[in-house]
Amino acid sequence: MNEIVLDGIATSITTALEHLNRQIDPAYIKRHELQPIFDVKIELQDKHVGYDPPIQALPDSGRLSVVNSVKGWIADFFQYSFLITRLDKADPADYLQELRDFFELKYYLASISANIEHIETQARLFNERFNQYSYLWLEDPEETFKKFLQDNDPVEDEFLKDEEP
Repeated sequence: MNEIVLDGIATSITTALEHLNRQIDPAYIKRHELQPIFDVKIELQDKHVGYDPPIQALPDSGRLSVVNSVKGWIADFFQYSFLITRLDKADPADYLQELRDFFELKYYLASISANIEHIETQARLFNERFNQYSYLWLEDPEETFKKFLQDNDPVEDEFLKDEEP
């Protein structure tokens, strides 16, 4: 009887993990023309380009990140193994230990991890495209313009040269 309950818990968690994996898999999203599960904005934050919500958890920020949200959902899925009381009285523990042996669970956890790493990499690469223009928000525009005027001679118009006597 315990095996039936264990299989039911494993199926439930596997189904949830499979659905979550699809929701964060860029290829699946594109192929099925789905809306992304997260709406992430890129914006200038304290003189650096950042994301809202952040992709990775920021230390001591107290803000929820994409990675922490996914990890929290996974932890919630595994709560099934704690909520259902074991039927055998010989081992009053939960079903978590046995769930670690299910290949499908391992597969989806690894796949979700790979998709999260892909998202983090793509966010970093996208962010780097903006970093080459960081002088636009890091330098004072008035000072930059003054320096430009000092370093460059006024442009002489060839038409004006021809009109001089």
